[in-house]
Amino acid sequence: MARVEYKDGIYYGELVNGKRQGFGKMTFDNGRYEGYWHNDKKHGKGKYSWTNGYYYDGDWEENLIQGYGKHTYPWGYYEGYWKNDIWFGKGVEVIIDRNTTIEGIWNGDSTATEVVHTQNGIVEYGRYENYRFIPSIPRKQYKNGYYQGDLVNDLPEGQGKFVWDDGDSYVGQWSKGARQGMGKQTYPWGYYEGMWQNNKWHGKGVKYLKEGYSIAAVWSTTDNAPTATLLKNHVYTVGKMVNGEFIPN
Repeated sequence: MARVEYKDGIYYGELVNGKRQGFGKMTFDNGRYEGYWHNDKKHGKGKYSWTNGYYYDGDWEENLIQGYGKHTYPWGYYEGYWKNDIWFGKGVEVIIDRNTTIEGIWNGDSTATEVVHTQNGIVEYGRYENYRFIPSIPRKQYKNGYYQGDLVNDLPEGQGKFVWDDGDSYVGQWSKGARQGMGKQTYPWGYYEGMWQNNKWHGKGVKYLKEGYSIAAVWSTTDNAPTATLLKNHVYTVGKMVNGEFIPN
């Protein structure tokens, strides 16, 4: 192993005919590279750690990020294919503070096709342009959120989802603008999955609470069910729901 000082940093590693080749480490003003070299250039597998906390771990080709690798940023990371230092090919961007993943075929850091966009568990399909997701199915905007899905006479009909501004969502069947049929809705306390009629729980369905227990019932309205079964701590209790409160038999 040799130690060589260059204008832009200090190298420790293998040399061939006086050039960096094989495995080596080099410290630069803005970071450090550890990996393989060829003909004085970063080439092969290697990791570059910048002084600002960013780092890239993956393939290199003649000093360029090219091939497959993972680049970590303060807000998350991108993992996938690269070409000439840019995202190019299949890959996924993860934005941690937004609970979002953007998986697609990339042609630059801000553009992708065949995108699967997932945010807070809600999956959408579309494309990505100039750092903005554009869904393939148009959204209908309301004062308190947006609807995306089938429409008849400009009203939700068939299959679709509604996402409220506070982050709660409903995914399922609709009729004449109302939740009707089978569907799942999230709430601050958990979620309900089951049958609906005219925007209310109606028929078989289960209420799942974040505290770890559930209530299965045949609902007459959102708050009432003549028969209900509470499952808590692996114990079943039979009762009913009255105005949102479980009452055991």
